[in-house]
Amino acid sequence: MKIAGYGENSHKNHYTASVHRAVLILDPPDGSLAHLQPVFDGHTRADCDVYLVSSLEQITERLAAEERFYSVVLHARKGDGKQSGMALIPHVRDMNTA
Repeated sequence: MKIAGYGENSHKNHYTASVHRAVLILDPPDGSLAHLQPVFDGHTRADCDVYLVSSLEQITERLAAEERFYSVVLHARKGDGKQSGMALIPHVRDMNTA
C-alpha cells in the first residue's frame, strides 16, 4: 500500500500548513485494521495524530471535542461490528456537518 506523503504533493503544504489534522481508524472487533495505525503514523505530517477507535461513539466524542479536520477510516463490511462501514458513513457525515 502506498500513501502519498505531503512531499509528493507539495502544493498541499501551502493550503494545509495551518490545519491540524487527525486520522480516526475504526477498528472492527477482530482487530483487522489495527495494522493501519503505524502505516498512517509513518506517512502523515508530524502534527497529524492517528487514533485507533473501536466504536461510532468514540468517533462522535472525538469529532465533538476538538476543532480539527479528521479523516475517518472504516472497514466497508465489518464497520464497528454492529453495523457495516457503509451503513456508518452517513452517520459520520452527519456529525461532520453538525
